[in-house]
Formats: sequence, C-alpha cells, structure tokens
Amino acid sequence: MTNKKRLHLLNVLRVFAILLVFNSHSDALYPIPALATGGALGNALFFIISGYLLKIRSSFLPHIGKRIARLYPGAFVVVTIYIIIGNIKLNGFGDFVFYYIWPTNFWFLGAILLFDILTFCLEKLHFRDHFLWFSLIMAAIYFMAYIFLVDKSVWSVEEPGLQNAAQWFKMIYYYYIYVLGYCLSQKPEKSLSSSPKKILLLACLFFVLGNAVKLLFVWHTGLLKVQFLPQLLGIAFAYFALRAGLIYEERFLAVTSERFRRFVGALSNMSLEMYLVQFMAIGYLGVRFAFPLNIVIALAATVAAAFILAKIDQWLCKAVINLFSHGRLSN
Repeated sequence: MTNKKRLHLLNVLRVFAILLVFNSHSDALYPIPALATGGALGNALFFIISGYLLKIRSSFLPHIGKRIARLYPGAFVVVTIYIIIGNIKLNGFGDFVFYYIWPTNFWFLGAILLFDILTFCLEKLHFRDHFLWFSLIMAAIYFMAYIFLVDKSVWSVEEPGLQNAAQWFKMIYYYYIYVLGYCLSQKPEKSLSSSPKKILLLACLFFVLGNAVKLLFVWHTGLLKVQFLPQLLGIAFAYFALRAGLIYEERFLAVTSERFRRFVGALSNMSLEMYLVQFMAIGYLGVRFAFPLNIVIALAATVAAAFILAKIDQWLCKAVINLFSHGRLSN
C-alpha cells in the first residue's frame, strides 16, 4: 500500500473547500442569495481529498473504528447542544438513531462512514484493476437515478440530508469522486506526469464553469432538465484540483514559511469541526449584523467554535480509543 505522507498543499485545498461550503450556507447573509454558491464544488474537493488520504487496514473493525472515533465525538457534542437549545427534538428511538448514529443530522458524516465501508469491501475485490468498468457502471447507475429520482422542475441534485430517494442521488456522485481520489493515491506517479500549468489552468477553468453553470440554472429554470452538468464539472474540478495540489507541493514548500504551513494545517485539521458548527454561527450570529460584517463575524465565530470543539474532539477520541484498547486487552 502506498505510503501517504502529509501533503501541505492539500491542507490549503481543504481549507478552500470548507470556505466554499461555508459560503454556500450563507445565503441568508447576502443581499443576493445566489452569491452563496460553491458548496457542491467544496464538497467534491472534500470527498476527493478524503478518498486520497484513505488508508485501508487489513481488518474491518480497526479500520472503521478509527473512522468512527474521528467523526462522531464532535457530531455527538453538536447534536446534544441542538437538543438542549430546542432545535432538535427526539420523539423516539428512531430519532435517536437518526441524529446520533446514522446518517446523523450532518449528511457528510453518514456519507464518509458509508463510503469507507463500501471502499473497504471493494478493495477486497481488487476493483482498482477494473476501474474503467467501475466508472461505466457508476455512470449507468447515476443517469438511471437521475432520470427516475430527481425532480427536474427545481434545483434538486444537491438537496441537503439523506431522508428521501432524491437526496440519496447525490451519494452516487460523491462516492465516485471519493473512489477517484482513493485510486489516484494508489498510483500517485500518474498524478505528477502532466504539465503543471495545464493542470492548474484546467482546475481553475472547471471551477469557474461549475459556478457559472449553477448560477445559470438558478436564473434560467428552463435549463433544469440538464442540472447534472454542474456535477460533471465538479468531478473534473476535483480531479484537476487534487492533481494540481500534488504537482505544486514542492513549489508550495519553497515559497511558504513553516509558520504559515502550521497555521493552514491547523485550520485544515479543524475542517470537520468547522463544518459542524458553521450552521449555528451563521444562524445565531451572522443574521444579527449587516452585510458584509455579518459574514466576517459568522466566519470568525465558526473558526473560534471549531477550535474549542476540536479540543473536545481530541479528548473524546482518545477516550474512545483507550476504552476500545482496554476492552480488547481485558478480553
């Protein structure tokens, strides 16, 4: 298995991704809500990086246990806060399972956990040796689901949550991006074999096109029948952005200071926590101020709350791992 060293420029991409996601959830803060865009591209970047950094372990329980220990403590804390302040009400055991176990109130966490399990199983089947066939099958599933599940009278390919069939549609798209990142990590030399300027230009081009096409669909609803186009552009953007991050790693190290890289790395390590707390920061603080101060305050509050949650996360994660280790030893 490929040794995946820490890549500093991927930290920059992950920070960029969380800023895109934050921006997409800030529609209530903008005088023109359509400016709150970029979330789908940010998600695509998150998933391809997560796939690239995935390490498949030989045994299932250690593999999935470590992922659960990283994902769930912060979500547990935030959901509990939502319950205390009355934003979430548990009306039975089903609600408890939904909010605390799977898929949770934050669909991204449920997606990552499911993607890890699926990729672990596929790896045992050596699917990477037949990646072209895998891509064709995923494309067939995607377009069949698009035809039969997606409401093409409204923008619905990026519905939040995982509570109905249409919302599950986006999982097909994001899982392919996740697997694409994982497969690139197994043959990193192929990611470094092209012209750096060409790869960077393509990443920027697909980023601009992805946002432009999404805005076009918002303003001209007659085009919604082909609303899968931004997702196809999202795959291209994530692919070339990841490759650009890998290609420019050495140049990034040469032109940046260690202090700057530590700062970006700290923000990158808090990306999960920023995702979890941003909704409260936007909803409780951002809406209280005028534009553009509202966005600055909401973002600052997101970072500050994420820092505190990350510290709690680290403590809870260690406690879970220690409990699991002691349980194995006692057995």
